[in-house]
Amino acid sequence: MYCCNYCQSSKWNQWNDGLLRPDVNDYLHQTYFEFDYTTGQIQPNSVATAEDQNRAEVTIRLYDLDHSERRRFRKLELRKWQLVHDMPIDDFAYRDYLENE
Repeated sequence: MYCCNYCQSSKWNQWNDGLLRPDVNDYLHQTYFEFDYTTGQIQPNSVATAEDQNRAEVTIRLYDLDHSERRRFRKLELRKWQLVHDMPIDDFAYRDYLENE
């Protein structure tokens, strides 16, 4: 799984079989997560199955994905992306969130 140093240091050696793997072929970010562009908050997708919501919750918790600093960085990336739509989306952090904007 691709993972930044912050995520990996949050998770350490914790493991749960429900952890999501965004590197699998059928993974779609929006299947599991909802993102609030005004706050930067990430949460399980409210219309996902109970199993998918649980997997999203486990992933959010173990990787500390909803930490206040992460929220701040997501909002910052959104502002940058809104200013320069001509750049490839892969050049941005949090591109999974931006794609759904």
